[in-house]
Amino acid sequence: MGQNSTTPEELESSREFTGHIKSISTLQYFNGKLYSGSHDSSLRQWDPSGSCLFVFKGHSKFISAMITSPEGIIYTGSDDGDIRSWAAERQVILHLFKGHSKTISSLTLHGKKHLYSGSFDNDIRKWDTETGECLQIFRGHSDIVTGIAVKGDYIYSSSADKTIRKWNTEDGTLLLTFNGHTSWVWDFVVMEDGFHMYSCSQDKTVRKWNCTTGKCMKVMEEAKDCVCRIAVAKNVDGMGGTHLITASWDGIIREYRVDEGDEWKRDLKGHSTKVKNIMVKGRILVSGGDDNDVRIWDLKHGKTVCILKVRKPFTSICRGKSNNVLYVATRDGNIKEFSLEKTKKNFDGLVEDLDTDQTATHYAESNISV
Repeated sequence: MGQNSTTPEELESSREFTGHIKSISTLQYFNGKLYSGSHDSSLRQWDPSGSCLFVFKGHSKFISAMITSPEGIIYTGSDDGDIRSWAAERQVILHLFKGHSKTISSLTLHGKKHLYSGSFDNDIRKWDTETGECLQIFRGHSDIVTGIAVKGDYIYSSSADKTIRKWNTEDGTLLLTFNGHTSWVWDFVVMEDGFHMYSCSQDKTVRKWNCTTGKCMKVMEEAKDCVCRIAVAKNVDGMGGTHLITASWDGIIREYRVDEGDEWKRDLKGHSTKVKNIMVKGRILVSGGDDNDVRIWDLKHGKTVCILKVRKPFTSICRGKSNNVLYVATRDGNIKEFSLEKTKKNFDGLVEDLDTDQTATHYAESNISV
């Protein structure tokens, strides 16, 4: 069916990867191979054909976060409080990063030498990637850290303590506390200009912030349930505009044109239950919900063009080597592959926009439960 059809095409999986014995928590395609971290405490390396090439073992509890570097290194965080770095091709552990006392909730890299981690112990840590040494502890949150992002000389962190904080990356100084949300802050995004930030919360709102003053500039949304994910889409209409995409447990995805005063808004409806995952690139949006469906949207037209029938509760989504392959990890420990080859020609170039990002927190079901 073409994109002008009123009924989205439904696709079944073309291949299934089996091996994990518990739920998969994080999934990434990297340097021609697929990597999955699981609640069985292992990291697996897969060939695109479905064969498991190697099982990385070392963590004593489930893997809660994963990120990859251009240098061929994989970093995994765990419920055991440790972070490990692995040489992907040599299939060996490089360093053990010890310091956190509880679950690692988020990881992000800043250049080649620095790794940042957020944890359920309320702290953020800065690490030397070449030695595993902890260089700085950012301490101030009174509840678990839900997300982190580095922007220039600053690191931002969100927390279940209802705040977002801005820190100096060099000396760990707390510069600003963004107060306003009345419940957990689940996700946030700092805009490219470095002056504005958007956050979403379990209090059912999205807020716009001034990154220089820490003041809330606008409360943009009142959903009927938790707003759990937020992402930015650029040049959706070919006119260079910037759109903000939010996912909510009320089953609705909301879209804003943020460079036009945040006033323009559109609701994307299709999921029948909670939306928990979103992945955005160009005019394409991939969303996942508790209805066990993954939807591919054309943001230019605001329509679902394809539905991936996962048929099981799932946790994470990533793109394969080719733009027309998506992998979906499920709670039963398996990975499903979906080929968009047959539908690609009907998307008018839409699938060519699909890509991945290093901020895995936007694409995986949160390891934080409430």
